[in-house]
Amino acid sequence: MVASDYPHGLFEFTSPAETTVIELNTQVQIPVVRNGGSNGRVRVTYTTFPGSALSGSDFRMSSGSLTFTSGETRQTIVVTINEDSLPEGPERFYVNLTAVELQSPTDNNYTTLPGDLQLDMRPALGPLAVKTIIIDKNDNAEGILEFNSTAISFLIKEDIGIARIPVVRKLGTYGRVTALFTSRNLTASAGFDYLLPDGEVIFTDGMASNTINVTVRDDTEREMAEQFEVMLTGVSGGAGLGDRRSSLVTIAKSDYPNGKFGFRGQTEIIIPNPSDFRDLTFTIRRSEGLSQTQTLKWRIAGPNNPQLMLQATNDIAYTAIPGGPEMTEGTLVWLDGEGSEKSFTLSIKPYGGWEIEKVFVIEIYDIQTTPSSAQNGEVDPVAGSVTLTILKHGDPNGIVYFAGVAQRPRTYTEPTSAEGGKQISFPITRREGTIGNILVNWAIRGSTDLIPDVQPMSGVATITADKRNGEILLRILPDDEPELSEVFTLALTSIEGGAEIDTVFNTSLFTIQYNDDPHGVFGIVPSSQVVVVSVLDFSRQVRINITRYAGTVGKVRASYWVVYDQAEAGLTYVPRSHAVTFQDGQQYYIETVNIENNVFLELGATFTLTLADVTYLDVQVTTPPRLATSQTVVKIAVPHEAANSEVGFELPIVNLNDSTSVATLTLSRRGSYGRIQVPWRNGYPSGLEPQGFVQGVLDPDAGAVTLEHAVVSKTFTVRLSSTGNTVELFALHLSGPPTTSVGGGARLRNGATQVEIEPSGVVEFSPASRMIDVDEDTGEVTLTVRRLFGSEDNIIVRYKTVSNSAVAGVDFTEVRDGSLRLDAKELSETMLIQLTRDSIPEEAEDFYINLVSVEKLPTNIQQGISPRLSSLHSTSTITINSNNDPYGVLSIVANPLTTPEKNTMIQLALARTGGVFGTVSVRVRTVGGGESWQGQIVQQPGTANDTIGQALANRDRSRAATLNDDYQILDEEVVFGPGQNHMNLALYVLDDTIPEPDEMIFIYLTQPTGGARIALGASDRGTMGYTAVTVTKNDVWNGVIGFADTSLFVEVDEDGTALATLTLVRLNASYGNVEVEWEAVDAADQLQAIEGKAYCIAGEQMCTFNVAVKKDQIPEFASSFLVQLKGVGEGAVINPAKKVANVTIRPSDDPNGLVQFAADSRLKNVPKGATTVRLTVQRIQGKTKSISINFWTQQVETPAPTANVRIYAALRNADYLRNTGTLTFQPNVENQYIDVTLSPITASDSPYPKMFQVVLSGPTNDARLSSEYSISNVTIVEDDEVDLWDIHAGTLLPIITDNNIDSTISDTNAAITNGGNLNGNELSVIQDILDKVIIEGGKRLLPLATRKNILNVFCKLMEPGRGDSTRGRFELIPLYERFTFTFLTNRSCQTPYDTSAEKKQLDIYEDCVHTRFGVGRWYPDYINGLDFQALRQDFFQVPIQLLDTTQTGAQSGSPTCQDVHVVEYSSEQWFNPDAQNALLSNRIFTFAVKGQAFGTIQSPIKYRIHTSDQRITARRSQCVYFEESTKRWTGSGDVCKVTNNLNIDLGIDTYVDCECTHLSSYAVRSEVTDPDRVGYPVWFYISCFICMTGLALAIVSHHICSIYSMFSANLLMHMCFASLGSQICYVVAAYISPDILVAPSAANNSRCIILALFMHYFFLAQFTWMFTQAVNFWKILVMNDEHTDRKYVLYFLTGWGLPAIIVAIFYVTVFNLYKFVYNLPEQYIYGDVNLSGEMCFITNSYAALGGVVGPVLVCLFVVGIAFIHAFQLTPQWQAYDDIYRGRYNINEVRTILFFWATIILTWLWGGLHMTYGQLWMLIFFCVFNIIQGLFALVVYCALRNPCLPCFRPQKASYSLDFPVEASGDSMHYQYKPPSLAGSKGSRASLINESWERDSEGLPNGQMKVKRSPAGNGNIYVTPPGHKDDDPDSQEFDDLIFALKTGAGFTPSESSHEPEPSGSPGYEMRRISIADTHL
Repeated sequence: MVASDYPHGLFEFTSPAETTVIELNTQVQIPVVRNGGSNGRVRVTYTTFPGSALSGSDFRMSSGSLTFTSGETRQTIVVTINEDSLPEGPERFYVNLTAVELQSPTDNNYTTLPGDLQLDMRPALGPLAVKTIIIDKNDNAEGILEFNSTAISFLIKEDIGIARIPVVRKLGTYGRVTALFTSRNLTASAGFDYLLPDGEVIFTDGMASNTINVTVRDDTEREMAEQFEVMLTGVSGGAGLGDRRSSLVTIAKSDYPNGKFGFRGQTEIIIPNPSDFRDLTFTIRRSEGLSQTQTLKWRIAGPNNPQLMLQATNDIAYTAIPGGPEMTEGTLVWLDGEGSEKSFTLSIKPYGGWEIEKVFVIEIYDIQTTPSSAQNGEVDPVAGSVTLTILKHGDPNGIVYFAGVAQRPRTYTEPTSAEGGKQISFPITRREGTIGNILVNWAIRGSTDLIPDVQPMSGVATITADKRNGEILLRILPDDEPELSEVFTLALTSIEGGAEIDTVFNTSLFTIQYNDDPHGVFGIVPSSQVVVVSVLDFSRQVRINITRYAGTVGKVRASYWVVYDQAEAGLTYVPRSHAVTFQDGQQYYIETVNIENNVFLELGATFTLTLADVTYLDVQVTTPPRLATSQTVVKIAVPHEAANSEVGFELPIVNLNDSTSVATLTLSRRGSYGRIQVPWRNGYPSGLEPQGFVQGVLDPDAGAVTLEHAVVSKTFTVRLSSTGNTVELFALHLSGPPTTSVGGGARLRNGATQVEIEPSGVVEFSPASRMIDVDEDTGEVTLTVRRLFGSEDNIIVRYKTVSNSAVAGVDFTEVRDGSLRLDAKELSETMLIQLTRDSIPEEAEDFYINLVSVEKLPTNIQQGISPRLSSLHSTSTITINSNNDPYGVLSIVANPLTTPEKNTMIQLALARTGGVFGTVSVRVRTVGGGESWQGQIVQQPGTANDTIGQALANRDRSRAATLNDDYQILDEEVVFGPGQNHMNLALYVLDDTIPEPDEMIFIYLTQPTGGARIALGASDRGTMGYTAVTVTKNDVWNGVIGFADTSLFVEVDEDGTALATLTLVRLNASYGNVEVEWEAVDAADQLQAIEGKAYCIAGEQMCTFNVAVKKDQIPEFASSFLVQLKGVGEGAVINPAKKVANVTIRPSDDPNGLVQFAADSRLKNVPKGATTVRLTVQRIQGKTKSISINFWTQQVETPAPTANVRIYAALRNADYLRNTGTLTFQPNVENQYIDVTLSPITASDSPYPKMFQVVLSGPTNDARLSSEYSISNVTIVEDDEVDLWDIHAGTLLPIITDNNIDSTISDTNAAITNGGNLNGNELSVIQDILDKVIIEGGKRLLPLATRKNILNVFCKLMEPGRGDSTRGRFELIPLYERFTFTFLTNRSCQTPYDTSAEKKQLDIYEDCVHTRFGVGRWYPDYINGLDFQALRQDFFQVPIQLLDTTQTGAQSGSPTCQDVHVVEYSSEQWFNPDAQNALLSNRIFTFAVKGQAFGTIQSPIKYRIHTSDQRITARRSQCVYFEESTKRWTGSGDVCKVTNNLNIDLGIDTYVDCECTHLSSYAVRSEVTDPDRVGYPVWFYISCFICMTGLALAIVSHHICSIYSMFSANLLMHMCFASLGSQICYVVAAYISPDILVAPSAANNSRCIILALFMHYFFLAQFTWMFTQAVNFWKILVMNDEHTDRKYVLYFLTGWGLPAIIVAIFYVTVFNLYKFVYNLPEQYIYGDVNLSGEMCFITNSYAALGGVVGPVLVCLFVVGIAFIHAFQLTPQWQAYDDIYRGRYNINEVRTILFFWATIILTWLWGGLHMTYGQLWMLIFFCVFNIIQGLFALVVYCALRNPCLPCFRPQKASYSLDFPVEASGDSMHYQYKPPSLAGSKGSRASLINESWERDSEGLPNGQMKVKRSPAGNGNIYVTPPGHKDDDPDSQEFDDLIFALKTGAGFTPSESSHEPEPSGSPGYEMRRISIADTHL
């Protein structure tokens, strides 16, 4: 048989294919496994391969081999990872298994057999032969984000637009990370100066830098430099935040606040070199800001160097004063506010000969301001300098041209690569002048090849000063680029230095000849020659590709021939000779040569291509083309897709699929040209059928296989149907030649036209022999083996038996190497297996018979793939049936059940009752002592103890034995074999020295297997699955008692507790109570008791007792005594080693003396002017010895505050002189003194008070130094503070008596009275004094007089008039309230005389005019509902549910009294830091229950506060409480609220009622109204009604009779309507504002906003219509435009649209200012004006100025300007009727102006009253309002009502008299009274009586009229003649024509005839002004 499944192994890596490691792992172990077989010794080689991880830097390159010995399946490759500090993202490299080699055995046969089979298989690499190692990201791969160093201080200009602040990413750049940023205003303002919302800057993977973009707003406001800060606040994505987290951005000062200085006019001036002196004037202008005096300095730089300051004045100079010295700089001065232009003049001097061109720069180089502290002006960046160029004279620098050989064309050959290039020279020279160095720029023009032929292509040649000659050097470069001859031009392009280029010899020509085979070198490349098949018609061609190397110039013909090398005689395969022509520039030529269609091309056959010749076809100009060496002959192989097919079966024999009986057959071909179809048929070819066999049935039994073009092979399947009992064979053969449509055809492959399927058969067990159940008594079993599908050969089948549960030799007879022979055509054979009989009950058992192999006979022939064993049925399973017996019940018993503690073994008997068949097992475990599996047992408490779960639940856990201390753990599996019913185990009980009570050990059975079960107690006849062993109590279970180590030697201090506390220790155990007796030895006179008993409680290991020492005041030295234990109780013993304790009584009462500072020297206060201080040191107690003690002064670096006052350090040798020394006390000497010198003259600058210390140390002769008073603190204080500091020192005495307190309080009172204003330090000292006294008062009740003195001190501190640090001293409030509780010290619980809510009263104390308080010690029942009656009918009520009475109330089980007080303040001194009082009546209530902090309460407290002399607007009052955390009055609407009836609030209440749900201090913040302040009474509404009535009637009458109205009157009615709307809105606002106004904290103010917007709009509309009318009057009166009605739409939009625009702009602007700049509530732009609750309008005064007053003033300004112009031209318009028909303009204008003035004054007083609320303002408003309404009613409704006939305008007729003497410059007319009967309709009246009277030199009734003509001279209006009834007379038309054209006009003669008397035929017509303007 051939090898399969890799017997030597398949080597690969373990899964997964990728492994991730961290850089810190220095080594990576990579397992390599050997799958399949493991036979032989195999060597596997490997190597590493870099990826993104690099060898050497990221990992160590590794390669080598692993050797697997036979049977070895796993080894490991170790790769070293290199650790570095570089930030890196994930990187990968690869470990490759490269090869495997079998080292042994060495005799394997790898010869390939038919069907590509091998007898042996080589070891191989598996699919996972490459392992990817990923080194995870490391070393902060994401990087550190911070600002770039350039961004730390970032300067930008305002006009930059976008400022980009750089942010960098240091270290790593892996992954996407972000940095959050925000900005902070410094001097720049967000939203105004810059825009930068908070955001994030994003870095993508690999990105190392980014920017934060800031929008900088460029405005026109002149500003100094402003700054803001941009900060990085956080990062994400794994990156870190660096140190540079903020960027300071400075916006440079902008728009030139101190002025911009620049030159006027040209900044580039070019002048010819003058022949005479020439002056140039330069003007500098100062613009923009004009602040401060600015001094400007200018200077001249050059010549020809802007960095060189001009020194000489040969060419240009400046003279400050005529005749003065010549200079090159000057100064100009502008004064503060001066913005003019200033000039200076420069003198240009004439040339004296040839001169070069010179460039000078006149620049502003410095600007200084006066004073110097102010900002300097700035230079205009555009016009800060002027460049002056003075052209040269003559040719001083010369004229440059090519010289010598460069003037003629030259030819060069291209150098070779060995020559390295050829240098050529082009001489140049200059004629004329030789001044200065000149630079001659040149360039080469010509070839544009990518590879240059000449270098350089451009450059500069230098001719130095005074030299004429130079040269240009070029290098011709070698190359391999084929080229024709190229012509180049070298041109002089420009000259620097003033010289000129010659107009003739400015170029030079040169040529480079052709080179490098320009016509080409020809060859054929083997890889480019192929045989191809057309996909369209399947024709075949040889594709020829001829390549042209080198040059491609010109046409070339190439000749070649093609020959088929395996040609058959007589056949033509391809044409032989060919030629192709290459065009100019063509690099290759592809041509296809057709192959004849009828030829058969074999796979691998070849064509020979020969390149024969090349010929140049154009004019021969260079070297001819040639053939490339070794590229003239090529063999072209025929590929499989072009080769004709040879078809056959892939294998001669195939196997089938055992499960489906399907065989897969493969048809293949050599050559895949064209589509072929191959027929096949079932069976052998005719004549080749084997004899004696039946042909097997196939499905299908015939068919054809089609292979498409280029398809090499194809499979198909057939299904075999075997009868199983017939000698049959299965085979297929190709039944005919293949058919194809392509040329050359196809043919069958020899020896591959037939395939057999399983010819020798598939061997298997027959279906009945595969699974057999048999009884043991049958003794044997017979099995049948068969073969299917073929029986062609003799075969031998080997088999063997395999034991399973049935055992060979016991249950059956073993067969190790059985065999069956089947001859050819034999289909089946049987085998016999013997069974063994016995009488043992058994379970069902089975074993197997395996077919091992099958071979052809003889076996030494070569075996193929047939015959073979079935993959499905080569095993038979024989089952011997069981006897169904049970497997037993398992139980356990311990013997004995009780044992004393010792090292012993308890026998555990395991019993298996019932059946004993089969093998069962059970696990035996101990439990209860801490085993890990105890939690797996479900405990079931109850009365039964049948199972271990019940027993554990019901046990006494304190009696549990301990694992490993009391017993060894037991965890063993016990296996019962078949028939085995008893097993024994041992439980080992351990002995220890640990005292223990009775303890129990549980042993139980668990995890039974094999079908056995565990006994359940009563249900199993009492047998149980657990047992318990009791270990009795032992080892002195109540312990060994003795003194603790710490009590063996004990010291007792008689001066301390005088108790020696001794501790007993119970060693080992403490399970019961123990009584211990003790006695003291030799201490009867020193102890209070010399014997006693100690009691030790069960479970306690330590117990104590005290031995009391007698206390006395006698100094005594040390002594000692013994305490010993006498006896102990049951179960305990005395520890003999620790039976006695030694107690030492320390020396007491300082027998050697106690040294300390005297009381008056411990805290020593001295004035700052003192020069010495004396301190007393005293020795007390024992004085029998001589002792000494050291002292020194000590500087305190950081003194601790005293009385909350900061103490500064007094400096050594500055505030005091250092002093050290020793004091000696002789026997019986008590005091010594230390003097310290102070130095006030050289005192340090530290503030007072300041402190130093004097320290005592090192007492000798066993004296003791007081630990408390060994340091004296010397404090130097201000002179006027000494008394207070001394008083404070008195409060530090250890014992404070009443006398001390009285003296302290009296002194403090005097210091307050006499000291004037208290500073912060003094007040802190007083507070500390009071605090210590109050603490003492809390311990004991102070005398009443003392308490009143203390109250007097507080009273002085809260005097409202004090202007010192007591103002806003919040710390005094809790101090004073603590003081009130001292009135209850030691007081018994009291019950009020009357417990009703109305009668309960506290003890009241009112000795201070600024405060009174009540205190009481009551049960909570009485505190609830307390009603405190204050002064002036104020009150304070406590809620009834304040305190819980269920626990401590009077009726509860444990009644407890509590201290309560109510404090009433009449001073804000401590509560308000401001000088101005803010609370109503200065009244404050405070309520507290001692020891309780309430905060928010459920039921509110209630209080009332009155005011006696002012009215209160309760609606504007605010109930407030004192928030102690913020020390501010707070009035949240949710906590405190006003409870007055606000529905009828008229602002006349005298009190405010409040409710608060927070316990604290309470007050009322209220604005009391001024008595003169009024709201909006009834007469206000009456005046408004009068005004509205007049305006409404005027509007109505105008519209009813509008036919008589002029356009100006229409505009006036618009204004009246705006005034009417304003009045209506004002009245509505005054009426409903009290109801719609809301508190500033409310969320919805929409009603007020809507109302105020309407009022705002109509109010502005009045004045915009004044503005509109003023513009209209200006057009009519000034500009003489009578057609303004054409602009009605514009006027309408202006009058009504402009206020809407103003209101919109106002609201948007203020909204944004409120929201984004000032953080004000934007919903309250309109709201309660002055919080009076009376009017809804603009609340902010600045907003009102901008939104109301400003627009009104602008409108009135325009009105004023218009009428000032109009009244300057009064005669021009006064007599017309442009407003009301028939009414003169002069009267109507004055009337309108009066009307406007009335409106303006009305709203002036209305606005003032709205702001200030004064009565007289409202009176003025009402008066002018009434005048306005009556004026509108009388003037515009009545007097100018055109509906009334008597008021209609009349027309006048006129007679004109033209005297003969009327000259050419005047005309006279005579006025006649109007005649109603004879008048005709006219547009306007022309005359005015006053005008007539004012006409000089004329009779009454005559007027001289003069009009300016269009041309020269005057046009005179000639009186019209007699007129008929036609108004459009010809003469009137002629007059109009004359006026328009300037022509003459001659009236008819009749016009000069006098009119008959009384004839009404004449009237004057007013000519349209628009016409007269012609």
